[in-house]
Amino acid sequence: MIDPFPEEYELLAFFGTEPVVSELEAGWAYSDVTFTLGEGDEEFVFTVNRAYEHVTLRWSDSHGNRRLLLRFSGVASLEIDHPAARKTLIVRSAAEDVADMLLTVQPHVQVTWGTEVVA
Repeated sequence: MIDPFPEEYELLAFFGTEPVVSELEAGWAYSDVTFTLGEGDEEFVFTVNRAYEHVTLRWSDSHGNRRLLLRFSGVASLEIDHPAARKTLIVRSAAEDVADMLLTVQPHVQVTWGTEVVA
C-alpha cells in the first residue's frame, strides 16, 4: 500500500479535475484512479493504484500518438509539494536505485525522472 498518500481532496485540487475510478465500489485505495490533464495539444494521463503500488504516466499528442510512457511498480509514497507557484507530485520508489519522479502541473506540465547508481 502506497503510504504516505495524499487525501482525495488534495489530488482533486492538484490535478484540477475529477478522476475516472475503475472500481467505484472498491473505493480509491483498491482501484485504478486516472486523472487526465490537457496542455495545448498535449494530453497527460496519470494513473495510480494505491493497493498494488503502481503508477503510470502517459503523454500523448492531439492525434493520440504516444510521446512517453512511464510505468512504476513498487511505489513507496506519493506526496504533493507546492511551494510558491509550483505544484509538484513526488512519486517515490521503494527501490534505492530508482530516483523520484516529479510531475509538475503548475506553472506548466513538466516531468523529471532518472535513475541513480548506488555503489
